[in-house]
Amino acid sequence: MAIKVISGKTYNCVREQIVKEILNNLSLDIVNYVIVPDNLVRLVKTELVRLSGTKTIFNLKVIGFNGLCEEFLNKNNKILSKEQSFIIFKNIIAKNKDNLKSYAKIVGNIGAERELFEMVNILADSCINSEELHLAGLSIGSISGEKIQDIAMLYKSYYDTIKSKYADKHIKFDVLIQFLKQDNLSLNYKFYVLEFGSMTKHQLDILNSMAMLKNDLTIGVVSNEKSENKRIYPRFLTDFCKNLSENYGLQVEISNAQEDENALRTALLDNLYAYNIAS
Repeated sequence: MAIKVISGKTYNCVREQIVKEILNNLSLDIVNYVIVPDNLVRLVKTELVRLSGTKTIFNLKVIGFNGLCEEFLNKNNKILSKEQSFIIFKNIIAKNKDNLKSYAKIVGNIGAERELFEMVNILADSCINSEELHLAGLSIGSISGEKIQDIAMLYKSYYDTIKSKYADKHIKFDVLIQFLKQDNLSLNYKFYVLEFGSMTKHQLDILNSMAMLKNDLTIGVVSNEKSENKRIYPRFLTDFCKNLSENYGLQVEISNAQEDENALRTALLDNLYAYNIAS
């Protein structure tokens, strides 16, 4: 297993370096998975083809974490769209109207119901436990505590309702994490993760499980630690890779992407949002 980190000041230079890495190691025996945010899949596919200078690259798949679930997991349960999930959640609110302490009046108010649904999605993205959330509501008390208890009950009821028949992205992510922990993947798979400016707790847990595999993993990190404006760069992947080395004893190889040598561009990247720009 090899864990590589390719670091650069911009997404473009990191992407270009990873494309070079992929093209230099293409093999008919290896399937390369390039994992990017779902909304950037089409863009990155286009960029990879452009940077490679060819119309087709064999054994290369650009997907998001949702696509990764579909690649490796069976499809026994129906996958719910977000709108289908909301309809089920809406019905759960109506059924639990008499049990709600603070949110009973929102039943039938589709705008308020959607806001609650989005809140449940955020909780699931963050891997918050519904039982612990309920206990937190009890300890807080007052109206705020009652609202938290209501949300915890709806959160639990929703997942209790769908988990045996259906799956949403959060259930898929949980199953994928357990699948990866079994470490039964063929060594003919290589993984590249790039373009992420942020990740949910679920996504980081998947990445952590991937790092424990015997398969090669390359992570693209946008960072500028030595510049005056280093604070504007996302640190979560830098900290994640540091944690792999320090807490798990994994060997992490770090390399820097080749940067544009344009002096003005370099000065902007290093100083544009610096506190000492006036000096």
